[in-house]
Amino acid sequence: METFNDNAAIKLKNISAAEDPQKESVKNISFTISKGEVVAFFNDMDRHFKRSRIMDLITLKEKSSSGRIRVNGTVKSISNLSKVFDPKLSGRKNIYLRCERLGMSRLETEIVESEIIHCSKIENCVDRPVEKYTDEQKMCLALMIDSYIKRDIQIVNWAMEIKDENLIDNIRNKTKNFVDSGGTFIMFSKSINNAKALCKRGIIIKNGEIIADGSIDDICNFYLEITERGIK
Repeated sequence: METFNDNAAIKLKNISAAEDPQKESVKNISFTISKGEVVAFFNDMDRHFKRSRIMDLITLKEKSSSGRIRVNGTVKSISNLSKVFDPKLSGRKNIYLRCERLGMSRLETEIVESEIIHCSKIENCVDRPVEKYTDEQKMCLALMIDSYIKRDIQIVNWAMEIKDENLIDNIRNKTKNFVDSGGTFIMFSKSINNAKALCKRGIIIKNGEIIADGSIDDICNFYLEITERGIK
């Protein structure tokens, strides 16, 4: 992976990936995401992929067949909640486990533990197994933990819609603090409401190509239109 000294956090130029019926297509895609941006990607509305292939390419879980990917800074990602937490362990134990995996000391984790629990709204279930949590609670807990990890770019596979406004407010505040300090936040989602709440820019990828890139309001309106009309 190349790094570079300009205001770009991520640059993809003419990226393609081998065809695979189990994965979304990627055909000659190019885009730049600047430092401090908060961007939502919407992918193949008519397909049910477990996660974005673009996300896998950016995080080097997969190699492209052509083109260049350049990433400026450290990347932390949440791609699969089932792999983020040990479902049999409590929320509290998972906080310490994930923080340790991401490089935090026990003392550092102890300092932020209570705030992570409070912002995730799991005070009443923090000592219960995570398998008993809702997907909303697990996603918010993962995001709150990661908000204390040193990174330049946060990428999230946003596989559900968080409807709890308090949780969204907490995530919005943490995201704002992150990007205000120069971080870059990217979410891959099908949730228009969550994307509007968090992001300023949206990109739609359809049949392996970028079909729209613009302000989040315009992109969400277009995404809703083509989803309802079933545009292929």
